[in-house]
Amino acid sequence: MDYFHYVSNITDSPTRQTIVDYKESLEKRMSPASVQKYIICLRGFYEDLQATGKGINIVLKIQCSTIQPVFKRQPLTLKQARALISRAKRLATRPKHTIEDIRNYALVVLLLGTGLRTIEVERADVKDISKNDEMIRLYIQGKGHAEKDDFVKLSDHIYEALTNYLMERSDDYEPLFIHHGRNVTDENRRISTYTIRTVVKDLLRQIGIDDERYSAHSLRHTAATFATNILHKDTTDIQYFLRHKDPKTTERYMHSLQRENSTIENELGDLLFNDSKNQKGKA
Repeated sequence: MDYFHYVSNITDSPTRQTIVDYKESLEKRMSPASVQKYIICLRGFYEDLQATGKGINIVLKIQCSTIQPVFKRQPLTLKQARALISRAKRLATRPKHTIEDIRNYALVVLLLGTGLRTIEVERADVKDISKNDEMIRLYIQGKGHAEKDDFVKLSDHIYEALTNYLMERSDDYEPLFIHHGRNVTDENRRISTYTIRTVVKDLLRQIGIDDERYSAHSLRHTAATFATNILHKDTTDIQYFLRHKDPKTTERYMHSLQRENSTIENELGDLLFNDSKNQKGKA
């Protein structure tokens, strides 16, 4: 652990000041969130020492910078989302397309059209698709769930993309999405979250978006953004759509969207820098 390497360079036993100095050293090379994780681990370590009578808790009341619960991934605009779908579909329908191209198109439309997390897509199996006269569902194992006890509805476009992919595969593998290739073993056949993130990131770059703020999770954020700004769904609808247990998580989404949609800075710019003649009667 980084901390034990740090204290190995001091001659005396660690004190509260040692922790303060260590925290300051972390702050010079890590993000506030990473520093917080390190200090939390140390706090637990010294709490255990004190509880077992083997030492004192020198991390007591050591505070870290407040981490605001904001979303670091940015949503796509409608134009960008359509460009992403168009690019993936173009690759999937070109004369020399590959099975991966067809898979990747199905991945993109599924993520954008349902707001699924990458781990939920990884866990999905072919048998999890359920179709009846009224709707098509994909049963999923949500975040923090032990079973596939939740579902998302699949639009006709998404179902068609998935069906085309499965027909092209013509195999008996259980996972809904798989790794393709001669060297892939059955144990590693199920697609990984890493592959999903890589596929989305590569397609984003192909449409001119090469920014660390845009990732596979951006597609989930995009789905929520469109549902709010374009479809005008309320907080309760968004909570059910994103399958948030805690409504506060949804509220953070909504607050983030409100900030992104704010035009205050532009309006202030117009107020401050436009010709004064245009501002008569507005003060």
